[in-house]
Amino acid sequence: METSLIQKIKNLGAKKIIALVILACLDLFVISLPYYIKSAIPNFYKYMHVDESVLLSCSAIIGWVTIITQLPGGWLADKFSNKKLLMIGVALTFFMSVWFAFLIIFGHQMQDNIWLQYQYYIIFFIWGISTTPFFWSPLWRLVSQQTTKEEQGLAFAVQGSFVGIVGFVFTGIVAFIVITLIEGKSVEQSSLYVGLYMLLFSVCLLILFFGLVFYVKEYRKEQEDKESFKKILRLLSNWKVWMLSIFLLGMYSFQSTFTYYLNQLLSNTIREALGIPVAILTILFAVRVYFLRLFVGGLLMKIGDKFKSFILLLVIVASLGLILTLIFVFMPGFFNNSYVNYSRGLLWFMFITMNVLFMIIITCSWIMVTLRFAQQAEITTPKNSYGSMTAILSLIGFSSDAWMSQIGSSITSVYKVQVTEALHNAGRFTDFNVGDYATDPIAYQIIIIVGCAVALIGIISGLTVYISETKFNKKYNIKFYRWRDVQN
Repeated sequence: METSLIQKIKNLGAKKIIALVILACLDLFVISLPYYIKSAIPNFYKYMHVDESVLLSCSAIIGWVTIITQLPGGWLADKFSNKKLLMIGVALTFFMSVWFAFLIIFGHQMQDNIWLQYQYYIIFFIWGISTTPFFWSPLWRLVSQQTTKEEQGLAFAVQGSFVGIVGFVFTGIVAFIVITLIEGKSVEQSSLYVGLYMLLFSVCLLILFFGLVFYVKEYRKEQEDKESFKKILRLLSNWKVWMLSIFLLGMYSFQSTFTYYLNQLLSNTIREALGIPVAILTILFAVRVYFLRLFVGGLLMKIGDKFKSFILLLVIVASLGLILTLIFVFMPGFFNNSYVNYSRGLLWFMFITMNVLFMIIITCSWIMVTLRFAQQAEITTPKNSYGSMTAILSLIGFSSDAWMSQIGSSITSVYKVQVTEALHNAGRFTDFNVGDYATDPIAYQIIIIVGCAVALIGIISGLTVYISETKFNKKYNIKFYRWRDVQN
C-alpha cells in the first residue's frame, strides 16, 4: 500500500523536520541578500546609491570568489564538521549584512565617493567566502543526511517548501509593504526603509544561528575519509561529472540570469509604459520565487521519488523553460523598444502574458533547483564524496555568477541612456529623474539571449549523460536510475 505524503513527512520525525526547517531558513536568509534581493526590488542599485554596473560588478566579485573557493569548500565539507562550517558561514554573513544595511541607510552621504563602491566590493567578497566554502556544500550535505537514499527527493522537497513559505512572507508581504511605503519618496527617504528591511534579514540570521547550534544535528562517520584530494581527482576524471556540471550551469541560468534580467526587462518596458507601481512587481516576484517554490516542493514531495530518472525530468523541464524564455524576451520588440508604440490594450495583453510566461519559467526553475543535486545518485562516485561532488558541480554550475555578471556589467555600461524630458513624454524611464542615467532595455534582451545559449549547452550535456546511463542500465536490466547508494 502506498504511503501518503502526510505519513511520509510524519515518518521523518519532529526533530528532523525542525532541522530541515532551520536549514531551509538558513538557505533563504544567507543566500537572499548576496544573490536575490536585486531581483526582488526592481532597480535595486538606486537604493545602494551606485550605478547598475557597480551592482553587477559586485555580483561578479562574489561569483569569482565562489569559483575559487568551491573545491576547497567541498573538501572542507568532507573533512570537517559541516555544522561548525555552517556556523562560521552564518556568522560572517550576519556581520556583512549589518554593514550592507548601514551603507544603504547612510550611503547617500557619500554617493559620489569611490569608497562607497569599495565597501560594497569588500562586503560581496566576504559574502562569497561565507556563502561558499562555509555554507553551500555543508548545507546540502546536512540536508541529505536527514533521510535515507530512497527519501532524498522528500528531504530536498521539504527543505524547498519551507524556503518557499518563509521566502514568500519576507520577500513578498514584507517587501510589498516596504515598496509601498517608499513609493513617491526621494531616494534618501526610500533608502531608510530599504536599509531597515535589510536589518530585518540580519536579525533573522542571528536567531537562526542559535537554532543551528541547538536544534540541527550532524550525522558524522566515526572514521573520517583521509583521501579527500584523491577522491576529488577521481571525480574530476569522470566525464559525467563534467557533463552534469555543465548541465547545472545551464539550469542555473534560470535561477540567476533569467530571474533578474527578465524582471528588469518587464519592469523597464511594459510595466513602465502602463504606469503600474513597482510594488506590484515585488509581490509578483515573491509569488514567482517563493510561493511557486512552495508549490513545487509540495508537488515533488508527493511525486518526486516516483520518477525513474531525475536527469531526464530536468532535461525536459529545462527545455520547456528555454522555449518560453525565448518567447518572453522578444515580446517588447526585437531590440528596438517598439513597445512604446503599442496600444494600451496590447500593453495590458503583453503584461498579463509575460507574467504568465514568467510564472511557468520560474516553476521550471524551482523544479531544477530542488532536484539539481539529487541527480548525483544516477552516476557512479567514490565513497563519502557527496560534499566534494556538490562542490565540483557547483564550481562549474554557479560560475556564471562571475563571468555572466561581468558580461552584464559591460553590456549595461554600453547601453546607457541619459533620461530627458522627451523620453519621459514618450513614456520611457519614468522611474528615473531627468538627468539620471538608466539602462536601455535592449541591454537586458542581449544578456538574456546569452543566457539562453548557455541553457541550451547545458541541456545537451544533461541529455548526453542520460543517454549513457540508459545504455548502461539496459545492459544490466536496471530500471531505476538512482540505484547507487548516496554516500553522504
